[in-house]
Amino acid sequence: FLTCHQIAHEINAIYDNLAHGETLAIVFPAWAKYMSKKVVTPFAQYAERVFDVKGNTPEAAAEEGIRLTEEYFKSLGMPTTLAEVNVDSALFDEMAEKCTNMGKRKLDCLLPLDKQDIINILNIAKGV
Repeated sequence: FLTCHQIAHEINAIYDNLAHGETLAIVFPAWAKYMSKKVVTPFAQYAERVFDVKGNTPEAAAEEGIRLTEEYFKSLGMPTTLAEVNVDSALFDEMAEKCTNMGKRKLDCLLPLDKQDIINILNIAKGV
């Protein structure tokens, strides 16, 4: 998803010691948690198709699929929170500004996301 890639790219622009795959493993679950509260169906379908999650409400299935994704990333030795890699939350505003080209564009994957949405996702990714 381009949105996750763009957010991860902005983290990597400041923290060049992190691999892009690491930042994607952090951002994707945070983005999914945020987006699944707004558009649940794609995340419930993901949970069923990728992890064979069945018999739950769409909300519960989506949550379980995201949890299993994080578990998988952890099994690979990947970080799943920004706290694990010491990313400073004081930089979230700057990262969100750059993601949205100083507020001139919205990132669009499932729904358009503005600067505040990006900050919200980064706060979820913080994991504290």
